[in-house]
Amino acid sequence: MAGAEITGTNADRFAQVLGLAIVELWSELPRELQQTLFERAVLLGHQTERDESLREQLAQLSTPITNAQRRPEPQSRDTRPRAAI
Repeated sequence: MAGAEITGTNADRFAQVLGLAIVELWSELPRELQQTLFERAVLLGHQTERDESLREQLAQLSTPITNAQRRPEPQSRDTRPRAAI
């Protein structure tokens, strides 16, 4: 399937779900892959003079988000009161 051309509605849907997956997993991706994806997104999204701010906008969105910020810690099932330290 490598090199297969995806067109039409499927291409839009694939791009959307892959983009969402990347955003969700961004902080877990290796730094080099983050940089490659970021540069490719800037290249693909830069179509007119008005897109000059795209790099800055993407940089704000791609600021690393720790897993703790993204997903709350699971609640412990242990309901016993904890001693104050």
